[in-house]
Amino acid sequence: MSGTLGNVQTFQATVPLSVQFESSTDSIRMTAVSISGQPVALNLQGLPLPPVIQTSFKADKGLPDGLELMSLIEVNESIVCPDHSQLEYYILHPEPQIVYIPNFVTPEEISHLIEVTKDSFTPASVYRNGVTDVDSGHRKSENAWPPRDEVLQCIEQRARRLQQLDSGLEVEPISVQRYHVDGFFTYHYDQFAAPPNRRNRRSTFNVFLEGDCTGGGTHFPRIPRPTDPNWCQYIDCESTEPGTIFKPIAGAAVFWLNTRDNGTGYDETLHAGMPVKSGRKIGMNIWFWKDFRKYFDSAKDVNTQ
Repeated sequence: MSGTLGNVQTFQATVPLSVQFESSTDSIRMTAVSISGQPVALNLQGLPLPPVIQTSFKADKGLPDGLELMSLIEVNESIVCPDHSQLEYYILHPEPQIVYIPNFVTPEEISHLIEVTKDSFTPASVYRNGVTDVDSGHRKSENAWPPRDEVLQCIEQRARRLQQLDSGLEVEPISVQRYHVDGFFTYHYDQFAAPPNRRNRRSTFNVFLEGDCTGGGTHFPRIPRPTDPNWCQYIDCESTEPGTIFKPIAGAAVFWLNTRDNGTGYDETLHAGMPVKSGRKIGMNIWFWKDFRKYFDSAKDVNTQ
């Protein structure tokens, strides 16, 4: 143990950690939160969740319609990467587990990712009913996919090892997002509204690469804001919005689990990219998938014995 953040213990531990994380790409579970095409912040405290667009899954691969050809990647554990076994982290919420990692990526990695993607950004799309399209009423940002070079593979490996106790994870191709003034991503889930006995996004790493802006935080309206004032260096303690807003601080990552061990999703992971008021924000999403069909197959075998 290396110290405390107020009442919150901080740790420096050797991988594997008993920490798990969760997130998304162009395939998401959207909630409609706009009026006349303009995003609005909803006060969701004590209210039922907004309706979620359902997706249908093919029986063969267990992937949503329109994403059957998406490649899930097995993390390269053989590549030799810089040692990040002593990452400091703070647990903000126990279930669903939400963890803040102040220095998840290095300044050199950030510079590399921004450089290799600077000329390849295109308007970001949203996924609904098996179709991806651009809808600036729900999402106003740009996406780029960096080449899977050694830098990216080492980031994948680092994220995977932080979830070492979670078996059978594969990673979605990593995407970088760029938000200019008025850019946002309204309230949504990274996991799909799918039957639990399918593949789904198990966890998310929401990584901040550049945060030279006002606004642009990641908002979890259903996660209570911690009362310890020491958290205010990482979260917006002056906001009047319900829940917790993580500040876009370059190098930091927010990790969370999207689904339980049995494949059902956490309603509490509803989140949004808040509008950028000035400047620019660049982020990166790392989504890990898990095939929950194996869980159901093994449970069926046990029940029939």
